[in-house]
Amino acid sequence: MSSSAVNSRLHVLNCIRRHKAISRVELVTESGLSAGSISNITRELVDHGIVREIREPAEGRGRPRLALSINSEAATMAGMLLYPSGCLHVQITNLMGDVLAEADYPLPPALAGGALADTLAECLRSTVANLRWDLPRPHAAGVGFFGTVQAAAGILHWLPPAIPQAVPIQDMLERRLGIPVFIDNQANVIARAECWRTPEEGIGLRHFLQVGLDLSLATTRDGAVLMGGRGVNPEFGHMKTSLAEGLPCWCGGSGCLGTVASVGGIALRDAAMAAPSHDEVHALAAHFPEIADRARAGENKARALFEDAGTALGLSLANLVNLSNPDAVRVIVEEPAWIELAGPALTHAFSQNLLSFLGEDFPLSLSQDDRSTHGLGAIALVAERLFQDEPLPDWN
Repeated sequence: MSSSAVNSRLHVLNCIRRHKAISRVELVTESGLSAGSISNITRELVDHGIVREIREPAEGRGRPRLALSINSEAATMAGMLLYPSGCLHVQITNLMGDVLAEADYPLPPALAGGALADTLAECLRSTVANLRWDLPRPHAAGVGFFGTVQAAAGILHWLPPAIPQAVPIQDMLERRLGIPVFIDNQANVIARAECWRTPEEGIGLRHFLQVGLDLSLATTRDGAVLMGGRGVNPEFGHMKTSLAEGLPCWCGGSGCLGTVASVGGIALRDAAMAAPSHDEVHALAAHFPEIADRARAGENKARALFEDAGTALGLSLANLVNLSNPDAVRVIVEEPAWIELAGPALTHAFSQNLLSFLGEDFPLSLSQDDRSTHGLGAIALVAERLFQDEPLPDWN
């Protein structure tokens, strides 16, 4: 099967999943594919046990409608997300993304290499073992890391605070778990979650920016995450900005956007700390609510920190939009106080620096992050990689 046909296969699966039950005729309209392509793709999916045919009750005197639906019980998938706090969230779902089990595990600090792979594998095994009903082990797993990831090669290049080094973490996990494993950057996983649960988020070219301890950017086109030529996630938080000039960053450089605009950056600037480690950034970020309270109370220093954060990020996003001309930008923020106190400066700087012909009403949105949905992104990563590969898994 050609690469375009394989991509169409995933598109058809997503259409069926969103509608829960849909006829082949309706799939032609919904997917934009030809009737011949729909016939070939759905036949393959049914033959492999991934999609099943169901007869729906007839309306009036008509014949019962033959519809297609995802065979949700054919397999289970696991999603794991490792957060900067050291918390690992594990989720197990069926093929529809319905959650069957989930758990959180606090991990020891500074895990790396084989120790990290051992711990992740053990946490997944524990989640399965603790189930109160009989469930087969997951057929595949997706893992999102907050560090720098070369997704296609399965390599974790940097997981702060460890020293940057190329770790073949995907291969390590596959050998420990005995199932296919796929990895990616956390921002790309979150973008997949948004496209999975909200169909309109998958339309056109869109940027998803996560504002948390640092900044992470993901870009999707029609629901698919776009990767660079080397397959490494974009390091938007380490763009240079004049507002961060001279400020040391935990990446080893200076002048990075994240040292001004992120939650960790605000906390660091408030403490006036030089050359911080990632652990120190995380410890300081615990004081973020107190900094926000001071800003609300009118303290000039605290207010300026949020003003600079919003201004720097708004300018950087305007530059990004002027360059790429996306359909929309979504800013997803972990701390609601950031939206309240830095949001106005962001929107002002963005509108002031956006090219006029891109429109005064450009769809830029700010919303609070909902971690409960992140697992869907790891599951979407699994589905994306499994169902775009040859040969298809056979679960009959």
